[in-house]
Amino acid sequence: MNTFVATPFLRYAGMVIANAFKKFTWGRDLTISTLIAFLTFVIQRYGGIGSSHDTKILVISIIAPYVVVLSVHVVYRLIRSPYDLYVRAESELNQSKSEIDSKVSEIKKLKGELENIGGPKLVIGFDRSNWANEQVLVVINHGGGWAHDVQLKIPGDRCGIVTKAIPVLRDDGSVCAWQAGETNRVTAADIIMSHANESVAVLTCNDDEGRRLAYDFQPLEKLAGYKFVSKHHLGRNSTI
Repeated sequence: MNTFVATPFLRYAGMVIANAFKKFTWGRDLTISTLIAFLTFVIQRYGGIGSSHDTKILVISIIAPYVVVLSVHVVYRLIRSPYDLYVRAESELNQSKSEIDSKVSEIKKLKGELENIGGPKLVIGFDRSNWANEQVLVVINHGGGWAHDVQLKIPGDRCGIVTKAIPVLRDDGSVCAWQAGETNRVTAADIIMSHANESVAVLTCNDDEGRRLAYDFQPLEKLAGYKFVSKHHLGRNSTI
């Protein structure tokens, strides 16, 4: 969907005029005009051009330099102003492109680092197929080796959610429910009641090499599930 909206003509004209007279150098123009008027008076007075008694010519000779210099300056600024606006917009566009390219490079670098970390490919979400239609939080290992000592923490305004550790989670795609509390499971209602429905869920585990890994999952709108955000290496046998 194209959301581009062109700048209205009157607004653009106002921008051109405002830019044209920004930092207007009145002092320089008045100095030049005064110098020209003074030279014109001297030439008329001592050069024999015109009459010193002709008041109209004298007034015009004094006023004309101011009008001419100021008019030329105003016309020049009005002509140059659209160009200045274009150059400024082009500079801002290039800066935005540079920032975007920098962010893209940073994202690619982080993505490469995540891919190089390796380890189990874990995801979390809700499953209701085996729990009497109740939304139970589960974890799945889609590959990358077995996960050991798997635990999930979801901070909340109250107590939050801290699950019991899963000793071993095989990488065969099977569904495993998180266990916590008296019911030995974590439901969407439990997360909401703990005021943890807007918090990032942090999963930690050890891989087959003994490295401690952390996975961050962002809750979806209305707690419809969780999406993977980031993965990082905590060292060996570290805790969060």
